[in-house]
Amino acid sequence: MIDRIVASASMDQADLDQVLVFLEAVLPQHLADEEIDLFPLMLKRCAPEDEIEKVIDRLQSDHGHALADAPAIAAIIQGIGASLSKPSQSDCALLSDFAHHARRHLILENAVILPIARARLTKKDLRLMERHMLERRGLSSPLGE
Repeated sequence: MIDRIVASASMDQADLDQVLVFLEAVLPQHLADEEIDLFPLMLKRCAPEDEIEKVIDRLQSDHGHALADAPAIAAIIQGIGASLSKPSQSDCALLSDFAHHARRHLILENAVILPIARARLTKKDLRLMERHMLERRGLSSPLGE
């Protein structure tokens, strides 16, 4: 959606609101899920040959940048919604950069972290992560645990 905004494709308020919800609510929860649960469990369960520390260090650096940049990106999106005008060239550059980094981050997660997590994490680890993820979202476990 951010790429569509940059391309000045038609964006309605619902799409802009969806991006804002992602930036302000979903992204911080997702990053917390990784920082609080996934990464520590991966460091605990992975073998030295997995070389997971380097990947996690990179992802944690990305997290810091994403959290630092998200308020400015949200402000740009809010401005677009308020004025219904196209973003400036400098805003487009910031939006493009944010989307590029997010894409690169997701590729690293999907190509490296998740396959290793599937191989290394136990069912108990996954249940613990699920419980914590639900708690962070103010939800209860579907099994009532």
